[in-house]
Order: sequence, then C-alpha cells, then structure tokens
Amino acid sequence: MRNRNHDNVRKIIFLIIDIAAIIASAIFAYIATSDDLTFKWHIGLWFAVDTAFCVAVFFIMGMYSFVYDSIGIVELLKIVFAMLIILLGNMLYIVVTNWIMKQNYPDFTKDILTPGTAVIFTMMLFVITGLSRFYKRIVLVGRHYATNIGKAKKRVLIVGAGKAGAS
Repeated sequence: MRNRNHDNVRKIIFLIIDIAAIIASAIFAYIATSDDLTFKWHIGLWFAVDTAFCVAVFFIMGMYSFVYDSIGIVELLKIVFAMLIILLGNMLYIVVTNWIMKQNYPDFTKDILTPGTAVIFTMMLFVITGLSRFYKRIVLVGRHYATNIGKAKKRVLIVGAGKAGAS
C-alpha cells in the first residue's frame, strides 16, 4: 500500500512543475509571436487566466491522479485531450479579448495576442507536460536499450501454444 503523504507530495510537485511550464510556455509563445515585447496589463491578465484555466483542465482530466510508474497510452490521450481543450479555450480567450479591446479602446489597432500565440503556447505546454509525465518511462526504456546493445537475444519456441505462440 502506498503512503498517502508520498502521493500528496508528488501531486504538489507536479502542480508546481505544471505552473512553471504554463508560465514558461506563455512567455515563450508571447516572445515568439509579438513584435512589441513591452509588457502590458492584458498580457499579465492572460498569464493569470491561462494558468488558472490550464490547472483546472489538468485537474478535470485527472492528470494529478496518474500512477506515473506505469504511464501509458491512456494517460497520453488524456494529455492530448487536455491540450485540445486548452488550445480551444486560448483561441476563444484571444478572439474575445481582442474584440473587447478594439471596442473599448479605439487606438487598439494591432492584436497583441494572436491565434498563433495560442498554438505555440499549446505546443510548448504539450512538450513540457509530456516530458514531465513520461520522464521516468523514457529513462527506463533508454537504460534498457543502452544496456542491451550488442547482446544476442535468446529466442524461445513455444510448442503447442496455437495462435498465442505466433504473436
């Protein structure tokens, strides 16, 4: 039986990693897509809203309840689905915010945040989140292949297994 304190500490560590990943991805996406790198108030608002939104989506998708020792395709699909929700949420936020800014501020002629910002943000977040979740599996598989280079595989023939022996 696992220690509950250990599980809670692991969840808190992943929450902190996720918040750092969200902020880093947002900064990278903003720098990559913006001509004017001045920090305006609505960029800070986007960072805050996006961080809260992404963490909420991660909780809803159950990304803090994985058993990371045996992570597999189901967890990867949860991450992909969470990223699609985040991308759609960011696109909606950017379109609505730009429309509101243009309605209320006549001198607001250029979009600060673009749909490209949302796409780059989501791609960066997917990479960082995926690596943080799959790091243990990546290391274990890499170590397995690194230690078995050049070793001959021992072949086994299963007699009488029928179709099960063929696969």
